[in-house]
Amino acid sequence: MKRKERLKYCTICQLRNFNPKHGTICSLTGEPASFEVTCPDFIQDEKAYISEQEAEQERESDIRKTINYGRYNLLLIGTVFLALGLVEIFVVDDYSPLNTLSFLALSITNFTLALWSYEEPVKANIVGLILFIALLLTELIMDPAELLDGFAFGGYFSVICAFIAAITVSISQKKGE
Repeated sequence: MKRKERLKYCTICQLRNFNPKHGTICSLTGEPASFEVTCPDFIQDEKAYISEQEAEQERESDIRKTINYGRYNLLLIGTVFLALGLVEIFVVDDYSPLNTLSFLALSITNFTLALWSYEEPVKANIVGLILFIALLLTELIMDPAELLDGFAFGGYFSVICAFIAAITVSISQKKGE
């Protein structure tokens, strides 16, 4: 058992003490915990336990909010691409089938990533960012003026927010481990 795992017990034990050099220590031994499975002297501090449970619930709530934020951005981007594809088909007089297909493919991709984000939120948001960067590079090669389009700026903002959400969740999950 690693120190981090032991500290889960020690931080809610009545016998805990603090040493500036070692952090949380046992008041009986004056040393950091060294038990392997359970501590034979463990006495649960109810206030610390409740406080730790509330803090854990708040961390989980924050993670869920951040994941949902990235998911909503993927859905928003998918909706924008779907709308652009439909506008291309029904409004534009000399529409390009290639543009229409790319808008619809990007729409389906973003909806799929949003659904995937229920299983793998960090990976789905990062894949969404990579796909959007690939789209921007493709646009830059094909028609650099397109990058200054108003829709593009909204897309940049949404993807950047999704990426920040993915990184935040990843960091939060690593801290929680």
